[in-house]
Amino acid sequence: MKRKFKVGAFILQPQRERPDMLLLFTHPDHPQAPIQIPGGSVEEGEDFEIALHREVLEETGLANLKIKRKLGISEVPSVVNSNEILVRHCYVLESPKKVRSEWIHTVQGEGLDQGIRFQFSWQEISTDFTLTGDLGHFLSPEHIPELYKT
Repeated sequence: MKRKFKVGAFILQPQRERPDMLLLFTHPDHPQAPIQIPGGSVEEGEDFEIALHREVLEETGLANLKIKRKLGISEVPSVVNSNEILVRHCYVLESPKKVRSEWIHTVQGEGLDQGIRFQFSWQEISTDFTLTGDLGHFLSPEHIPELYKT
């Protein structure tokens, strides 16, 4: 089986008296697509943290976010290619202090999602909220307690 390396960014916006907010995006031109977090493929020979910052910039327009910690690695079979395993390195990042509450960004770069529009917003997360596929693997009070603190 071929292993395809990916990165995932759980970008948090700190809140004073409430749980942090999580940056999520939808596809305004493809409403059937699931809600997601920023991330994507690691280029051959590319460092995972460099790939993380590149993907975040390409998909959100946000640069130089502080990495708070690495959550871990999830491995799942690809739903697109049966001979492939997706190996996703996931991180928690902190947003800059002044970021809009919602925005639409057209994906930059040279990947398959180039030119696609993503609609971003900050969301409060409940314990019953999940993300599709392996994206939800680390979305829990155990892994990201900042999202669930009371």
